[in-house]
Parts: sequence; structure tokens; C-alpha cells
Amino acid sequence: MGLEGLEALYEAGARGILLRFETSNAELYEKLHPGYTLSQRLAHLERALELGYLVATGGLIGLPGQKLSDILEDILLTRALSAEMYSFGPFLPHPATPLAFSAPPSPSLVLNTLAVARLVDPKNAKILITTAFETLDPQARRMGLLSGASSLMLNVTPLKFRPYYTLYPGRAHEGETIREQVEQTLHLLRSLGRAPMDLGV
Repeated sequence: MGLEGLEALYEAGARGILLRFETSNAELYEKLHPGYTLSQRLAHLERALELGYLVATGGLIGLPGQKLSDILEDILLTRALSAEMYSFGPFLPHPATPLAFSAPPSPSLVLNTLAVARLVDPKNAKILITTAFETLDPQARRMGLLSGASSLMLNVTPLKFRPYYTLYPGRAHEGETIREQVEQTLHLLRSLGRAPMDLGV
């Protein structure tokens, strides 16, 4: 999608976008996306912010060839972009891609990333627990909320359409209704002494 696509979607009523830059390491980005550059990706994010989108962005944790220092730079870039939400999830290999045999990161690396993001931007950051993290570890929501994250993702795609979204295998909550997800979320938040927000209940 070109920059004009962002404008057309905004004019049509879109107001939020989840668009990760994936990695702040330009060399690694170009290795993973032949023919594309990190600067092109960032131009889309900057344009989305200019247009007034609520922007969620961040990096992928555990990319092949990624260093720990890259993850820190990813967090700092997210803060510099003044993103509304920080989205840092684990890289999960898909069997039908060239990275099929790459190993996913450990849950502890994901948790440490969320914790550092909270320390880097303690006041403003809305830090997501991604569905990918929940797919990696079934305790991701609880652990993430206790490690600095403050937002959860619910799958509101109608059940009949979910099989067509195969970003990675075994996606968490794939067979759960919206009601079931909301009830689970409320139970978790109350068990942690947290107040639910944005659920209308």
C-alpha cells in the first residue's frame, strides 16, 4: 500500500492502524524484505501519524539475525515516533515461508522487552500483549500484565472468517467467541486487581 492508500482509508473512516516497522536495524530489515527499505516503512508510519491515525507500532522479537541491542533500539524508535500503542510480539515462523525452520524467541525475552518498554516510557506507553505472545505461551496475558504491559488484544473477526488469516499456525483464541474472550479477560483482570477499560461493562 502506498502513502495514498493511507489517505484514502482515512477519508473512508479508518482511524486506527497497527503497522509494525518490525526492526529498527535497516540492514536486517532489507535482508528480510528484499527490495524494500526501513525508511519506506517509517515514511508510512510518519504519514499515518500526520493524518491523525491512532498508531500502534513496534518490533518483532526474535528475528533471525537480531541482536539484543536491536530490540532496545526498536523500543527507543517506538517512543520517538510518539506511537499511541507499543506492539512488541514474538517472531513465530510459518511453515510455508523461507524462515520456516527458525526458532521463536523464549517467553522470557518477550517479557523482558515489555518490561524495558515500560521503563523507557513509564508514563505514556500503552503496551500490548499480542496474540502471537499468547500463541507462544498460554500464560502470556497474566505474565505480560505483571511485567509492564497494559493492553490486551481480542479477536473480533467473525468465526467463519478466521481460518483465512494464517499469519502463523495455532493462533490463540482462534475458536473462541467474542463473548468468551471478554469473559476470560474480565476474570483475569479482576484476579489481578485491575480495572477493565474500553469493554463497555
